[in-house]
Amino acid sequence: CSAARCADVAGAVRRQLALAVPARLLLPPLLAHLDAAAEAGPESACGLLGLLGAAVDAMDGAALSSHYEAVAAALLRALDLRRRRPAALLAASDGLDRTEAAAVACYVRLALRLTEARFRPLFLRLLEWADAAPAAGEP
Repeated sequence: CSAARCADVAGAVRRQLALAVPARLLLPPLLAHLDAAAEAGPESACGLLGLLGAAVDAMDGAALSSHYEAVAAALLRALDLRRRRPAALLAASDGLDRTEAAAVACYVRLALRLTEARFRPLFLRLLEWADAAPAAGEP
């Protein structure tokens, strides 16, 4: 199995998981393991965020309305990885950039599925996060 072929197969499996497993069963372990995936490296973090984005795309309206806030909170944690600087993401030259890009892509997928009334508080939370000063000792 060549590395490129394995990556394609893994991507197909992740897409199928998002379609086959209900959001109420898929999201809790995904959201709980975001930090562990970041500690494992950019491939793990990007894979998890890609699966999360596919799950957002596959959710029906009822599942989306019950899970969108938890997904958005997890995505803010993913965007905050640059401040936390996990060693595994720093080890790859573009690890943080790829992980942030995957988190932004997932956030966009979520935003496109929300109504304006549901998106507005998430957007305001995102602005607060962006304005927040780093804690003492953070770069």
